[in-house]
Amino acid sequence: MAMSFEHLQQLELKGEELELFLTYQPRLAKMFLPSRGKAPTALHSWGSQVTKCECLCRSAGFSSATLQSRGLYGLLFPIVGEPDPRFPDVPRVRHPHPTEVAILTGVPEMIWPQNLRLCLAGLGQQASPLQSVWIASLLQCHVDTVFFGQSNLVPMDCLLDLRGRVSVLAEHLDFAPVAPIMLPEPPVESTMDLTLDDISLTPWAQYTHKGQADEVTIVHCLDGTPFVTKLSDPGTSIANVIHATCTLLDLAAEDCSVIDCSTGLTLGSTTPAAGLCLWITGAVPSMSKLSAIEDVSPTVPWVAEDPQHESATCDPPELFGSSLAVTPRDPVPEPLVSLDAHRLCLVPEPSVTDVGLLQALRKQSIDVQSRKLILANQGTLCADDELLWHAEQLLQAAKKPNWALLDPLLAAEALKRPSSKLLQQWISSLSVRPTAIIGVVQVDNHWIPFLWTWTAHCMIASCWDIPGPASASLAVLHQGLASALGSRTWTVHAVHRSFAVTEYCGCALSVFWITCFVERCCHPTWTR
Repeated sequence: MAMSFEHLQQLELKGEELELFLTYQPRLAKMFLPSRGKAPTALHSWGSQVTKCECLCRSAGFSSATLQSRGLYGLLFPIVGEPDPRFPDVPRVRHPHPTEVAILTGVPEMIWPQNLRLCLAGLGQQASPLQSVWIASLLQCHVDTVFFGQSNLVPMDCLLDLRGRVSVLAEHLDFAPVAPIMLPEPPVESTMDLTLDDISLTPWAQYTHKGQADEVTIVHCLDGTPFVTKLSDPGTSIANVIHATCTLLDLAAEDCSVIDCSTGLTLGSTTPAAGLCLWITGAVPSMSKLSAIEDVSPTVPWVAEDPQHESATCDPPELFGSSLAVTPRDPVPEPLVSLDAHRLCLVPEPSVTDVGLLQALRKQSIDVQSRKLILANQGTLCADDELLWHAEQLLQAAKKPNWALLDPLLAAEALKRPSSKLLQQWISSLSVRPTAIIGVVQVDNHWIPFLWTWTAHCMIASCWDIPGPASASLAVLHQGLASALGSRTWTVHAVHRSFAVTEYCGCALSVFWITCFVERCCHPTWTR
């Protein structure tokens, strides 16, 4: 967290305190906040383990015997700047700021008395407000039920309200960049027995695409020989490439999976194949297809490259010159047709980098018969384009020209990374600036409907969802949308429903949106 010079002077480890810390913990980096995992529990002694406590409960630090047996327990943060001359290899470090401890422990506060180490002692001595609110709300519900027969208090709402307040504070903190710590190279002796990574576990990592932008490199796991495929259309999807490759090698397309050699990620069927190096896994091809060149492919013509082409002289590690024009003579079967409801949920959504790509993705279509087969296989699932269609019809019927509909693909992208610029680009592409936005967001194969309204001060995200804690990724979406709309902060108003908990969440969306339209007509200040 970025802080003033005065606050930094109070919290930095210097002189004797730094020397004692190094005595009991030579590797101070072990006390840094882990980016993944849990932080240590905040204790009363944070900031005073080797010095006196500011609350005057101790006039000195813990005894040497205690520190030797228990060690140091706490949290440190690195500081930018020159290290202590006495310890040139040790980075400058500080104790956490009370605001940082408050955010980590659920305390909705940012203003503190002058003595920061006394604040650390107080924060470490109290129970977490998240724990206190949960216990107190349950107790209040019990008392209300005993004396009045029922309680209007919802403990989960109290907990989520506190969580939302802390999240809003966290979103408005200023952070100071910390340069990576330059560590000396470890000594390597010639006699050391080094264990190298087993390349057999990730065989695709040794291949890269060395062709043109309108070509794709294909490597099959059973062969290991890369070959370049020239695409007749730069927008050709991986599904088309797999179809042509499986036809060539006599493989079943549904038995194959595709891995991007550069990232190791499994790619979706709609991802454009141009410029990628693809590792294909699948069943063993029949020998009849590999023994006769005239049977190479019944649908894809093989075009041999000019022997004089300079790429034909490449050494074996380079890609040998050849090209396949992926122009199937027969319609390419839709791969989604062969998937059941469970496997349809595993299909990843395409990544959206700009509004133009989103519009291009929405222009893609499949034949009617394939879509009927997919509808028969998906059961109670709802696809994003179905929900998008229903929402558009409701918007038209409700006559809300100033309301906008957030595409589920945009929402999915904004869940994964900060996307305020992408969302701002989408808002700028609309014919009129919206006064409200509705949308549907998929979190863990569950659809959540939202209505976003805003002022310059705050954006309100209203939803109708099943009970339970909200996904942390929703905060990324709300923050990005609030920034794009120009709101200083945001909050969530969630109403929980007790039906359609395990399925039919897609059907519940229409009810929520109809309620939004009706209530907005009758009550202009309605926010739930």
